[in-house]
Amino acid sequence: MSIRRILVIDDDFHDLEALVRTTRALIKECNIENIVVDGQSTLSNAMDLLTSYQDIELIICDLHLPDNDIFDILKYFVNENITTPLLLVTGTDDNSLEAAEFIGRVKGVNILGCYSKSVLPQHLKEVMLEANLL
Repeated sequence: MSIRRILVIDDDFHDLEALVRTTRALIKECNIENIVVDGQSTLSNAMDLLTSYQDIELIICDLHLPDNDIFDILKYFVNENITTPLLLVTGTDDNSLEAAEFIGRVKGVNILGCYSKSVLPQHLKEVMLEANLL
């Protein structure tokens, strides 16, 4: 059985840990043993993983990172032809979530959903099902 990966990117330590923990709990609940969840706090670190691993099947990404914003992230996805499904999350109450989703979809980024933090386990499970991970 080959390893599959989920990459979580969030600069807020508590949010990152909560997303990683919730994702791992859903995987365990479904008795799936071949999915690894990696957490990164910057886009540059996440890019290193994206180039190192070809088995990332879902990326959960905060809109606002210290080294890049969501529009840089979307540009990176388009320029590198990354087709990995993307779940966007944010802790801010602004219109950037809807704008990012719209721009990403127009550019052909595979956005599975957009949620405000804290992401409910039910929503995360729906996205993981849509990405054929559960």
